[in-house]
Amino acid sequence: MSGDELADLMHKALEIERGFELIAQWEGYVGVRKKEFREILFLLVSETNGHVRTLESMIEKIRTEQDYRGPPIQQRVFNFKGKNELEILTEISKIENIMLDIYSDIRDALKESDMTKILIDKNEARPFLTALENLIDDETRHLTTTSKYVRKLDRLR
Repeated sequence: MSGDELADLMHKALEIERGFELIAQWEGYVGVRKKEFREILFLLVSETNGHVRTLESMIEKIRTEQDYRGPPIQQRVFNFKGKNELEILTEISKIENIMLDIYSDIRDALKESDMTKILIDKNEARPFLTALENLIDDETRHLTTTSKYVRKLDRLR
């Protein structure tokens, strides 16, 4: 993996995290009536905000080619209007699963790469991987939280 490839992947992750952080999740939050579901959405939104800051910080540490500009970040739109609580959590569960896969795949690729050539400061390798592991842990927890409700919905169908 090169620095440019890593930066591209991290930008895509940032794009998805920012999209989830924006208006759509608040639409979901406002549309949910049960306190239990509101608390779950609030936690996910709060932690996603932290993920955005983490990703932005990680991207700054990547060594890229001098003319690298990164892909433009497209606003992702997640529409929860007209969906009930379980449908909203099903959609969120899909997003959490995608993010878990992205972060896990990045980690696995980095472990097979020479991080001293990918990062601006070779001393940042361990903190970079730790930040990635923290994102993976958060996404795993998010997926576990949402999945128990998704399984209930699947059983009802």
